[in-house]
Amino acid sequence: MRQFENVIVTSDILATSQKEQDSNLRWLRDLFTGPIQRGAGLPVEIGSRQWNDTWSFDRKAFFELSGLGVDLEETQIYFSPKSISVASIEYLKSCLHDGTIVVGYEISASTREILTRAGVTYVDMWLHPIRFMDDLLFAFQSNDPSLDERIQSFELPEELSFAYASRLRVQMYRGKPRLNNDLKTRSALFVGQTLKDKAIASDSGMLTLLDYRAQFERTAKSYNHVYYSRHPFVKSGDEKSLSFTRGFRNVSLTSHPVYMMLATDELEYVFSISSSVVTEAKYFGKKVDYLYQPPVKVYTEGGYSSVLHNFLFSDFWRFVFLGGAKPDSRAINFVDGRNKMRDMLSWYWGFRTIDRLEGLYNTVSNLVPTKG
Repeated sequence: MRQFENVIVTSDILATSQKEQDSNLRWLRDLFTGPIQRGAGLPVEIGSRQWNDTWSFDRKAFFELSGLGVDLEETQIYFSPKSISVASIEYLKSCLHDGTIVVGYEISASTREILTRAGVTYVDMWLHPIRFMDDLLFAFQSNDPSLDERIQSFELPEELSFAYASRLRVQMYRGKPRLNNDLKTRSALFVGQTLKDKAIASDSGMLTLLDYRAQFERTAKSYNHVYYSRHPFVKSGDEKSLSFTRGFRNVSLTSHPVYMMLATDELEYVFSISSSVVTEAKYFGKKVDYLYQPPVKVYTEGGYSSVLHNFLFSDFWRFVFLGGAKPDSRAINFVDGRNKMRDMLSWYWGFRTIDRLEGLYNTVSNLVPTKG
């Protein structure tokens, strides 16, 4: 196995703006530096000048060497790996000396291909698409087969996702909170997304529903009703897509919480450009389709491994990088694992609509004025 000399913790150094990279690198630095150093005994550097004066990589210079001009301020960009020149690859290699392994957060497929072309080993981590468990999962994959095999050994069983979805199905009619179910039988759900996201970036720009008019029309003809769930962060900019949906008599906007809708029998089909809800819907027994592609594939051949909390502990990185005896996954975990990542990152999304304590906390915090 290749011997590594140091670790660079990065975000997507090619497709993501520096501002967005830095917003994630702060918490990645605090979570990963200690466990990696203690576990693998390797020095850890951060791939940003904000925390690393020796970091020399420059996105603008990289793309200029390929004759490409990119908007460095755009949160996410798309580029074709085929358009990247040998000169750009050599420049990247000069900034990542031999013996470096990259531990990256949400590295796009294009950037992963460039890293592999440059001979750089990486471990890539994405926010997992299944987000209704007791805490947030993360998805891991490496382009080094030995490392990837070791990561896979920590994978959480897929059966748990089915069990948690079944629990929510019962909760929606027996427990609390419940759904005021006015959904029509044989209905479908289209899940909207933010307007600029790595998951919808393509060679024709950021994809929208208008790029999939025919597929949407077929769905509207096939089901009694189609519900359009607009992304809660989108308040404007999607007017043309909304206008398109108004042309169908059996299509309507819905404000129902998505997880509650997934738990119903009335909803049969879920589709989206690339929203993770499509992956989640599978575990509720729905027919599903990605119109474009999932940013991360899980529980499938060649997919990412689903890991819960183990990566926060040094024994995980010791085994992944150095091999030896595999630690007991249960031993490298929190005493109480509920909502550790959710709370530290404040990433709740739809979870508050299905969890009694989080829902109550959110309601009370909005009622009590914050002291200035």
